Amino acid sequence: GGFGEMSVSFLQNKLGIRKFGLLFTNDGYGYGFSRSVLEAASAHDAEVVGGGVPYIAMSSNDNDDDELRAAMKILVESGCNYFVGNFYAESFARVMTIATEYGLIGNGKFWLISGTADMAPFVLGGALKVNQVVGKAIEGNGIYFCEGGVPGLNGTYDTFTRQWTALGEDEEALSYINSKQPFKEDGTQYVYPPGLFQMRPHHVVTFSYDAGVGLALSACEAWKDATIATAAYLEGKMETTRAFNGSAHYAAFANSTYIGASGHIKFRETFPTRTAESSYFVMANLRAVPVDDNSTLVQFKGSPVIDYYDTLTSTWQQLPSKAFVYSGGSSVPPVEMVPLNQNIGAGGIVAIFLAVALAAVITFGMLLRRRRKQNEISWEINPEELKFDDPPVVIGRGTFG
Repeated sequence: GGFGEMSVSFLQNKLGIRKFGLLFTNDGYGYGFSRSVLEAASAHDAEVVGGGVPYIAMSSNDNDDDELRAAMKILVESGCNYFVGNFYAESFARVMTIATEYGLIGNGKFWLISGTADMAPFVLGGALKVNQVVGKAIEGNGIYFCEGGVPGLNGTYDTFTRQWTALGEDEEALSYINSKQPFKEDGTQYVYPPGLFQMRPHHVVTFSYDAGVGLALSACEAWKDATIATAAYLEGKMETTRAFNGSAHYAAFANSTYIGASGHIKFRETFPTRTAESSYFVMANLRAVPVDDNSTLVQFKGSPVIDYYDTLTSTWQQLPSKAFVYSGGSSVPPVEMVPLNQNIGAGGIVAIFLAVALAAVITFGMLLRRRRKQNEISWEINPEELKFDDPPVVIGRGTFG
């Protein structure tokens, strides 16, 4: 759900876009994603033009391409230049290839690609390899995903990574950590080498740390509540030996909010999962690079993160000295919708011209006919055509003269 909300947030707050298309997988994952996008759009006065288009992503049916092309045709007819989509790694290249055929990706277009379902590591890790035509079309779009944090912002994430690095240099701490590791089948124990802590921690490490801190803090709150309840029950006789139960711990955790390594952490009211606004989302700008010197294929490994969602201010922010490059190398984002004259084919343009010409001929004919009728019912006399006797002879006189 958070990914759907963040797509609307980025388009609207970062790019000023309120109308966009939506392509989603025809399964539970896709319909859940589309529902979150539609709900977020409705809540923020945005519009998913056409309500979104599903497509079959995972199937061996030979007719799948035909169905995918039908979905692409609907997106073309929507007139949108911006699109949000969720994909699977296995079928992403096929979908983008057909989108390229329909002119739905490339110059003048922008796609927000959800990084869920392992899409982010698949694309950014270099596993996605496509030909140069499709690669050029994909380049300049954005893929967004959750991250443990962005270094260099002097926030809690930098504090966490400094402490993480220090673990590898602390022999006593490293010995303690390794003493808690499980044993292998051969009887030896897993060991973390010091070099592990010299690398930037995986985002799961940061989230796990924040989850552990949250459980500890909420346990303190649950214990405090249990102590107060016990004191009240014993009419002021303080007793701190009473323990809280799992339900109390759960309630305290679900209602907690705190600053963690990955930002300001809040939980949803209806379900205790982290809100999108408090999750550390980042936006990577897809850049194509050759797979190797002799390959005709390109990949997107190393595409830079340009923007991040600041959980403290609830706004998208651009990283210092970074700039988003759109399709075609432009630094200017595309216009929101396809101009009307570009949204019709040559046949449509000819038909419109002929219709306008015919309407002009008919209108001119009707005006000419009306003028003739007016001339027939009116009798205009030129004074020079009148002849009078000299002196004039009066042949009649009316009441008025």
